[in-house]
Amino acid sequence: MFESFAAGTKTYMKAGTYNVSAAITITVGIGTATNLNHWVGYTTIPGDYTTLGAAKPLINMAGAQFTLGNFLQIFHVDFTGTSTNVTVTNATNYVFNSKATNTSTTANRSAHSGVGFFDTCESTSQFGYGFSHTGSSAVTRLRRCYIHDSAIGLSLNSTTTDISECIIANCTTAAIRNATTTTNTTLTYSNNTIYGRLSTPTGIGIDHTNAA
Repeated sequence: MFESFAAGTKTYMKAGTYNVSAAITITVGIGTATNLNHWVGYTTIPGDYTTLGAAKPLINMAGAQFTLGNFLQIFHVDFTGTSTNVTVTNATNYVFNSKATNTSTTANRSAHSGVGFFDTCESTSQFGYGFSHTGSSAVTRLRRCYIHDSAIGLSLNSTTTDISECIIANCTTAAIRNATTTTNTTLTYSNNTIYGRLSTPTGIGIDHTNAA
């Protein structure tokens, strides 16, 4: 199903739970820079553009991973699972109003992983990373996101990162950990709110210990 669309397709997904039993990597039917693909969640009828907090489609990946195809934009679709990464994005992806939850009790697993542009998204991974961005020269941009109740809210290893207007809360190890080892890294944090837990472990705010 997920690879059966041509470039430029807009696909509507109705609120409900979609259970997936195998890993998905979209390599065909992908968009282009001038002909994007869109997945748009809705509550009642296509085009009602699910509002924040309303019912959305939920893709349950169970123990599998969802790797988005190039030039795919996702609006109002949630993801859950227990794999190493629930979703994996690339620099051509834009994700809006999407929540990813990794419910695994294994350490160091991610809800969202990769690079790209996340706008008004939410993520949590109690024993791992809310967002994990690793080993890429591509731009990672998060705006107005809520990252919470994770071991590490945001794990960075991307050479260009822009984090703005986000709330990062209740993370037991660190809200943000910058593990970028290159010296020509551009990291921008602006207008974010970071707060810890009332109970131990409280975690720390921004950890640059292993950064170059």
